[in-house]
Amino acid sequence: MKQPEIIVLTLTNGDTALYVNKDAVLTLEADEEGKDPAVVGHYVAKALDVPYQKLWMETPEDPEWSWDDAYSLIPSRARPA
Repeated sequence: MKQPEIIVLTLTNGDTALYVNKDAVLTLEADEEGKDPAVVGHYVAKALDVPYQKLWMETPEDPEWSWDDAYSLIPSRARPA
């Protein structure tokens, strides 16, 4: 069985997403209140006993971007947070 992929991505605009196996399962916009995806990601990774990545990336230029778009840019644009 493939090991789960846990990624927390924070954009320069302050928006953050928790990805589990390529799916953005928890997102938080910079001006929202709620559970911090980075904290949740830490605990999910700990519970599954798998590593996770905390990444930072420029906000996509397209004003209509989606979290799927952001995920597709990770290999070429994201850096460790």
